[in-house]
Amino acid sequence: MKLDIVPHPIPEFEASDVLQIRHIVKRLELPEEFAAETTVQIGKAARYSTTTPANVALIVNKAREKLGLPELSELVLPGGKPVWFAGERAQGPVRLRAGELLDGIHSAYFVGELLTRVRNTPEEVAAVIEASGGQVLAIPEILA
Repeated sequence: MKLDIVPHPIPEFEASDVLQIRHIVKRLELPEEFAAETTVQIGKAARYSTTTPANVALIVNKAREKLGLPELSELVLPGGKPVWFAGERAQGPVRLRAGELLDGIHSAYFVGELLTRVRNTPEEVAAVIEASGGQVLAIPEILA
């Protein structure tokens, strides 16, 4: 599989290596001069693509289908934008402390070693991960 990766192109990779896809946080992750739109988590490395996140997810899902893998799961980031992830490799919902539950954060999940906080409720996270064949954790109580 090949995507337009900036600032340094990488060799082709397998769709099964993609853990997560989301909008880039401009100016924090990569300077705007690279015109990156998407952060693609490939294994432990974050890579950046000039293709929009929805189109990257579409490309990855087509490649996953050819490998006999399920489509990427989808939840919503605290800012309201979607995040796509390999649900079959996810664990969640993850227990968060009360101080972490702000600015639209209601729950979180792990995919690989990557913790992602989301707007979805713990129940919604559990349902999405269960539907994908991932590891559903007990619905967490809020820690003080």
